[in-house]
Amino acid sequence: MSLTSEKLVTVTDAASKNFSLNHADELEQAVCNAHCYLKFREIKDQFPAEYAVAGEVYEKVFANEDKAKALGLDPHQRMLYHRQHSKPQMTKLWQMCKDKIDGKLVEPKSLLWEPVSFVINQWPRLTKFYEVPGVRLDSNLVQQSLIIPIRYLAGSFAYKTQTGADVGDRHMSLIATANANGVEPVAYLTECLRNHEDLAKRPDHYLPWVYRDRLEELDGIPRAQTPLPSRPCPPAPQEVRHPLRPGTHGAYRPPLEVGSISGLTDGPDG
Repeated sequence: MSLTSEKLVTVTDAASKNFSLNHADELEQAVCNAHCYLKFREIKDQFPAEYAVAGEVYEKVFANEDKAKALGLDPHQRMLYHRQHSKPQMTKLWQMCKDKIDGKLVEPKSLLWEPVSFVINQWPRLTKFYEVPGVRLDSNLVQQSLIIPIRYLAGSFAYKTQTGADVGDRHMSLIATANANGVEPVAYLTECLRNHEDLAKRPDHYLPWVYRDRLEELDGIPRAQTPLPSRPCPPAPQEVRHPLRPGTHGAYRPPLEVGSISGLTDGPDG
């Protein structure tokens, strides 16, 4: 088996419009596990026990992903690592959803129906990350990259003139370029507005990457040693977790033990 998939890999939110039926043989079409987790988190107040199971499963699966990155595993090794450590966790989630549906413990009109049926219907795509090398666990990085232009697109329908749209496009380009160069956009645009006369004379001096290099150069210059007023030390920085990662919004309840249904012959892998 090759270290990476020979096909183009797509990881989407499972919307039907994101699946290509005409090129299915040329693609490895996976589904974002963060979107699956979010479906359970949305109903955690109404179904805390089911959310607890999903939360514990994905907490361990995402932890396995972090461990694989820390170990520097290549795509093939990462796939095998998830197959060993994450597959049993994902099977627990599948079994819970299977029991709910087969036991008729959830109705189609229930809020719980969407997440449990999502797991069953999308199971082959949800588990591609431990079946095919190089398939990502989620699409968070892509979501973060697209969220700004998507929001801007939605707001663009409010423009009344072409001039307004042109101004908005230019600001969108400046913000995106600043982000791409590691520059805080608000501080950068403030600097441009504060020095607008100089900017008009030498715009090349205010390009985002030039502005960044100028800040780095200033940070390297020794500052005058002036006594500072005494003040309490700031608290140690806390780890900031991505909002789509399990466990971010408070602890969930311990999972309930889910019993299996006797006579079940089919499993999550067949």
